[in-house]
Amino acid sequence: MKQVFLWMICGLLSIQNNVSAQQTEYSHWSLDLKLGANKAEYAGGILTKQGLGFTFGAELERTFNPLWGLALGYTYLGYSHANVDGKAHEITGLASINLANLVERYRQGNWQRLNVYGRLGAGFSLYSAKNNGATVVIPMGASIEYNVTPRLAISLNGDRRWHLSSNMGFASAVQDGAVFWAATAGLRFKFGKKSRPHVRNTSLTNYEAPYVTAVYDDTPLQERIDRNEAAVNQLQDQLNKANDDLNKTNAELNKANEKIAACCAGATRSSINPYITPAFRFENIEYEADKYEIPLSSRSRVDGLAETLKEYPDVKIEIVGHTDVLGQETFNKSLSLKRADAVKDYLVGKGVEATRITTKGVADAQPIAPNTTFEGRQKNRRIEIIFLTSK
Repeated sequence: MKQVFLWMICGLLSIQNNVSAQQTEYSHWSLDLKLGANKAEYAGGILTKQGLGFTFGAELERTFNPLWGLALGYTYLGYSHANVDGKAHEITGLASINLANLVERYRQGNWQRLNVYGRLGAGFSLYSAKNNGATVVIPMGASIEYNVTPRLAISLNGDRRWHLSSNMGFASAVQDGAVFWAATAGLRFKFGKKSRPHVRNTSLTNYEAPYVTAVYDDTPLQERIDRNEAAVNQLQDQLNKANDDLNKTNAELNKANEKIAACCAGATRSSINPYITPAFRFENIEYEADKYEIPLSSRSRVDGLAETLKEYPDVKIEIVGHTDVLGQETFNKSLSLKRADAVKDYLVGKGVEATRITTKGVADAQPIAPNTTFEGRQKNRRIEIIFLTSK
């Protein structure tokens, strides 16, 4: 038990060391509303003759990172015994730990939406039954929570709420206090800017990508790096082949131009049907994190592309936007498409017909460099221009 506790503390400290670098990229606040039932018993284990009581409550939480958060909560407990109708109002502070992220940080897809939280807190309870009073309350419990959308989650919760008072309206005094067992269903509403992912939706893999520490086993991450490196090598081979094909294409175009100049008076460049290599990728344009506007340093290259497209009106292109691995999948998908659309709008503004340009965003699905370094992520934030065969 002591080793498990120390392991959890090490994990907390490791993540906390990186909070300052990550905080500005995520939303942190949420409100949880709960409704259910409770059952009371003496702390010694002797059940009262009480039936199920009504329970509801609310918690406002700031989740500092994917591992833990702090909340301020209110809970109402209705209970009865013999001829006594009792009720308790609790105000508590609670700490929650995401056990799913602590145990398995490499979850992906729907498994990343499912989280298990352990919770422990302390506060005070105001109760009224045969007598009125106040007592210290110590709540502890666990929750299973599923993220239905980026801003809404549903949960099932089980709590043990220990009241230290020896007299809460039961038939006789309770030496060690009274315990309420509560089972509730909850709805959690998450707040923050829509452009930012919420930290409760984020696995440690995405949150701490630049900070791999010795606290965790990095074998799965190393396997992902190896796959990325293999993909980079494959893309380099494709680029070399594309350059060779482009050189051949330029030679053929030069011959065609010479023939037109020599013997085809009055012919225009648009009458030529040049051979353009399928899937040839234009030089990358790299972006800053979370930006989609064309960098000033790259606009001269896009201007050159516009002139080329106007010179060859039969050529069509596809613009593909990419992101690095940081951030939520839905946000990266939208950002990559915005990068592609921004280049399209720029080309249209330079006189290229919009019907000749298609766009798509693939998020972080096609990296060309490892996402574990700053330089690698910068290379992956890019757009690619794919020249299609002319009509």
